[in-house]
Amino acid sequence: MVSSGAGKVISVVKANYGRLDGKKCSRGRSRAQLTCLLPPVFTPHISIHRCNGKRRCNLKASNSVFGDPCRGTYKYLEVDFDDRKKRVTCEGKTAKLRCGAGRVISVVKANYGRLDGKKCSRGRSRAQLGNVRCKNPAKKVAQRCNGKRRCNLRASNSVFGDPCRGTYKYLEVDFVCKSDVTCEGKTAKLRCSAGKVISVVKANYGRVDGNKCAGRRPRAQLRNIRCKNPAKKVAQKCNGKRRCNIKASNSVFGDPCRGTYKYLEVDFVCQGEKHAGL
Repeated sequence: MVSSGAGKVISVVKANYGRLDGKKCSRGRSRAQLTCLLPPVFTPHISIHRCNGKRRCNLKASNSVFGDPCRGTYKYLEVDFDDRKKRVTCEGKTAKLRCGAGRVISVVKANYGRLDGKKCSRGRSRAQLGNVRCKNPAKKVAQRCNGKRRCNLRASNSVFGDPCRGTYKYLEVDFVCKSDVTCEGKTAKLRCSAGKVISVVKANYGRVDGNKCAGRRPRAQLRNIRCKNPAKKVAQKCNGKRRCNIKASNSVFGDPCRGTYKYLEVDFVCQGEKHAGL
């Protein structure tokens, strides 16, 4: 079962049905059933994507659903998904997108118009609500908000144009909060508000995703997505501080995978400062 928290919906990032690890789902299984470790095949199967937009989703990990990619091997279904947030902002109001410390906005989709007769309908005439085919992808939301922790954007014709005159519109944004990612050669800047300090949950310097920090890079530099190198120096340097800068570079973390263009990915939370007693 794939499940998301209250007020959030599932957004599948990637999924694989097979075996990439000899230890997962290995209890009571023979060696012969665990030795076939295939390269990752990220399943674009419709059965996975039917979970998108739902809060809860049940899906059987079986050959009858996904086929058999490696006969004789005991397989498992591994799914990475984000909790997608939804924000609906009525025309004339301001949309406020927010992520917690150590996370940044990544817009999944946005529309300024009207696709539903009930949303933002209070006090409006039927004539203003009748057109529910007013589809207008609001690309400016991603352009202005991606990569930021907080972003305000007004739901108005002056920002997005008027896709359906006479219709009372709303801005609907689906977004996820992703880990803060710093491309190799750049500097990660971890920040907490006054009275709170950084506490690193996990950090990796390497590459476990082919899409992150991929702009203008040759395929050869992005192919290795098994470059997992826990970056302990982030916690050592930054824990307990309100602000911390650390460079995503081989000189700091070493080179875990030569020839691969790497990035530093950090998950952290902001905690209340601890004061020693007198």
